[in-house]
Amino acid sequence: MPTTAWINLSREWRLQDVQAALNVIVAGLCALAIFSCSCFCWRSSVVGASKQSIPISTLLSINTFGEAIDVMWLLKRRILQRQHLKILLQACLVMLLSVTALFSGPIARYSTNTSHQVVVQPVSGFVAERGTRALLHATVVWNQTLTSLEQAEFPLDQLLDYLPDSHVHWVYDANQWNSTWSLRCNNTEKTPIKLEDSGNCDAILDELPGLRDVISPLKYSPENISAWWGGEQNYDQNLNTDTLLTLGAAKVTRSDGTSGVPQELDIDLAAIYMHNLGIQEDFDSFCQFGKGPVESASYTKIACTATRHDPDPELTDIAFPDSPDPQVVARAVVQFYQARFCSESIRTGNITAIPPRDLTRFLQMWIATKDTRYETVASRDISVRVPVVQVSVAFLAVAIFVFLLITAALVIYTVTYLRKRKMFEETPYSKLDWMLKVIQATSGRDRDASLVCASDTQDSLKPLKRSRTSRIMSVASSMQEKLQRRRSDFETARYSSAGPVLEELPTDAFARAPHAPAMYHPTPAEWQLPPLGFESAPKKPASSIYTSISEVQSWRTDDEGEGLVYKCN
Repeated sequence: MPTTAWINLSREWRLQDVQAALNVIVAGLCALAIFSCSCFCWRSSVVGASKQSIPISTLLSINTFGEAIDVMWLLKRRILQRQHLKILLQACLVMLLSVTALFSGPIARYSTNTSHQVVVQPVSGFVAERGTRALLHATVVWNQTLTSLEQAEFPLDQLLDYLPDSHVHWVYDANQWNSTWSLRCNNTEKTPIKLEDSGNCDAILDELPGLRDVISPLKYSPENISAWWGGEQNYDQNLNTDTLLTLGAAKVTRSDGTSGVPQELDIDLAAIYMHNLGIQEDFDSFCQFGKGPVESASYTKIACTATRHDPDPELTDIAFPDSPDPQVVARAVVQFYQARFCSESIRTGNITAIPPRDLTRFLQMWIATKDTRYETVASRDISVRVPVVQVSVAFLAVAIFVFLLITAALVIYTVTYLRKRKMFEETPYSKLDWMLKVIQATSGRDRDASLVCASDTQDSLKPLKRSRTSRIMSVASSMQEKLQRRRSDFETARYSSAGPVLEELPTDAFARAPHAPAMYHPTPAEWQLPPLGFESAPKKPASSIYTSISEVQSWRTDDEGEGLVYKCN
């Protein structure tokens, strides 16, 4: 996957935290996009209404998936007409954004990725020591070290003086390593060979003379050659079904003339695969196998030369390939690969040959684990591969683009609202605004009228004069009163088959709800004003007997003229 398609985040952020945050971001952007789209479309209609009359359908604002379905079900094919194009676009956009919000989880999942970033930091490990001759029966340690070297892509052309902790995902950097020993190997890929057991039990090369073509006795003396084998046997047929035989040989080819420290070492390591050869039935015999031909055989091999680059004899914390028994590595190879070898022999019979590269890696690993057996801990600054969370560039681009569109739409809406605030406040937008508009249109109440209440301790019907200061109200107070009136209408309004009505409230002495208009029902032909209950108004006694507040309307006649007086009792 191209690295340019992803952006690395902070190494301290975890994948699950980033995915949770992206989930919220996607859902939030979808909600804001629906809101801003609705506001922007409604704003354009309101601005158009200031110049000419417009169809009321253009004031429709769609905010939910259900509303989009409802309007499309209502208009059906007519929604494709040009006059309803804006409604169609709104509905499609709302549905798309709603579905996107629904799938915010999968979007967050596939918009993130885990990768690695290489940084230099202190890493603990083990320093090599020149003291251990060999190491056997350490399969777990070998496997961990082998995996660590492969992950680090450590080159095969050198031996390790320092082995980093195998639990750390370190990475090889040539500038950070200065190995004392180099390793150069010649590889022999899988090659068929003809073998036959001669019954001569003096040495493995005498018992199987064909092995002389694999490890030459002219190059290595018998005491420098080590052999080990393992495999699957069939006692019913008295055969070794499949056998893995390894040969290791080593000798010093050059030493320092003054100190005698070895400077160059030859190491050969071969893996021989034999199918169907006889089992040795005589337990007192020194022969490994039964006498007779081998049905089929092949081998892979490496011939390596290890060279020391620092002749200082005082160095002790370096690799030790020139140990007295480096050829014992052949026995370690069988211990490491025998389980896989036997499993393949039992299951399919198709044996996987050990490639020369793997033999070289095993030799390198075996020397490193042998030399760090005593686990002398040290810390060094090396490159480490640390996990990092990545976010898709495409996702970020889309998210930023949507955010910019949302911001632009909200800015345009806000600027237009500030310029034409009164028109925006008078034009219904949401469902609540339309409900309140209907309530106000059918209630018969004049919300702009101010009731002047006379004190119930005075008998005169003369209205109270309002001071200039009381008539000047702040914008905040005006908005608060308007909000209170809207809330009152919304909470007290009821709906019936006859139309929206106000909730029944406790009545006063005139059988009317306080601060509420009298109930009336218009005829289909025309609207009628509610009757004023002057006929049933009782005369006020010397002391008021009214326990509830009500509105009393009367006419006054004085020097200032005639007028309708509202009196609160």
